[in-house]
Amino acid sequence: MQIDTGLFDHMVLQRAGGNASAALVTGVCERDGEVRATVKKSGRTLSGWRGRAVGSVRDGRLKAMLKGIPAGGPYEISLEVADRSGMPFDRATVRDVLVGDVWLLGGQSNMEGCGLLAGQPPSHQMVRAFYMDDKWRVARDPLHNLWSAVDQVHADLCGGARPAPKTVIGAGPGLSFGLAMRQRTGVPQGLIACAHGGTSMSQWDPALKDRGGRSLYGAMVRRLAKNGGRVAGLI
Repeated sequence: MQIDTGLFDHMVLQRAGGNASAALVTGVCERDGEVRATVKKSGRTLSGWRGRAVGSVRDGRLKAMLKGIPAGGPYEISLEVADRSGMPFDRATVRDVLVGDVWLLGGQSNMEGCGLLAGQPPSHQMVRAFYMDDKWRVARDPLHNLWSAVDQVHADLCGGARPAPKTVIGAGPGLSFGLAMRQRTGVPQGLIACAHGGTSMSQWDPALKDRGGRSLYGAMVRRLAKNGGRVAGLI
């Protein structure tokens, strides 16, 4: 089993109605079958979440909906695929998953981060970032690690080569926003970094969406889709 979108280690799932998750997970599997989920917190299985049927694999494509995991965490989420007799034949486990609010960070240099890194607020385990290398980690400035960006547009905008890592400047409003929202709402916060300094509105044109990772808007849409397509908002 390979999970392609919607569920990764250390991520934040966007909460929906009832202050709980409604996460769409997609992927691939060699054989068709029923998808079941088991969710644990601190080693204990949540009520109603031992082998719950959440989706299926059809023609090798996995689709599951994780609906009803309470805001908070961290959770360990295991997906298994079972054949018609009910016998599991494939399994994947994702760890340290939170449920709360997720935000897209878009724009130019102010959002990318042009403040001094020294003296920035301390990180918090319940505030995470989806960095530009497509990995979730505890949020720390600089959030926009352009030097490791997966999407080619960020190298193209730097003359074809990715920039050197930032060591002095790189602090933006994203981390402070996430920390403040966690304190205000009491739920985990996730930040999806998408900004790039020195860009124009035309470079963020939605008409460029079909260029995918070769455009800023397309890259942002790709990163949103990879994380399930649900967020609380865009800043």
